[in-house]
Amino acid sequence: MEAARDNALAMGRDVLRIIEEHAGLSPFVLGARFSVADLYLAVLSRWMKGREWVPANLPRIQRLAEAVAARPAIAPVWARHRMAGFS
Repeated sequence: MEAARDNALAMGRDVLRIIEEHAGLSPFVLGARFSVADLYLAVLSRWMKGREWVPANLPRIQRLAEAVAARPAIAPVWARHRMAGFS
């Protein structure tokens, strides 16, 4: 079971690395326009031990997550679910 969990973590991080390298993320997935894709990516960045790993390894996704968390409609929900974990 632990091997499966480790493989899932490695695969998830590989996907995030690909997004980091190839997506626009300026500041959002669609450029200046915020979309549900940004919210989804921000949430994914907090999973799989991402609170510690993403800031150190994926600075562009980290900036996107911070921009999502700062949106007035999202900030209270983000805080309520303890999603922050930003350095």
